[in-house]
Amino acid sequence: GLSRRLAVARGDEPADTVVRGGRVFCVFTREWLDADVAIADGVIAGIGRYHGSEVIDATGRFVVPGFIDAHIHMPQAQIIASWGAQLLDWLNIYTFPAESKFSDPAHAARIAGAFLDELLRHGTTTAVAYCSSHPASVDAYFAAAEARDADGVYAEHWKAVDDWLTWHADASPDPAACVEAIVG
Repeated sequence: GLSRRLAVARGDEPADTVVRGGRVFCVFTREWLDADVAIADGVIAGIGRYHGSEVIDATGRFVVPGFIDAHIHMPQAQIIASWGAQLLDWLNIYTFPAESKFSDPAHAARIAGAFLDELLRHGTTTAVAYCSSHPASVDAYFAAAEARDADGVYAEHWKAVDDWLTWHADASPDPAACVEAIVG
């Protein structure tokens, strides 16, 4: 618990893991430090000089906190960099057809796993990620995220109704009117 993590931070108890030898970026001071990172109960307990049960040699490496992606759509992973002149064209030509495939549980599971693997491979450990409106999409995402918890992935999972514009596209071709209808 917290009392143990504080004891590790003070150096009163050994850390579970110590990352040693790397250049550590301190988000509080915005400096690169020659310091250890102490981990207790899966949480960073402190930056400084520590001893621990396991030591990870990070010599010659940079040690940084995981990146945070505050808004990403898992079903759109396969259409990254697809071009569309206007938002509604892009949604209708690329997004909605790609998202419709997420009604298939096998497709949803394959893409959800690859999506989370790519986030982690690029250093993103926290994400507010949106699924499609298909139950298979949500189930696959949660299953893939749960399977990766041991690898250090932390994800806030949100189910989004991304097809609002599909339901209401005939209401008004004016984007400002669509925004007004959504937000009020």
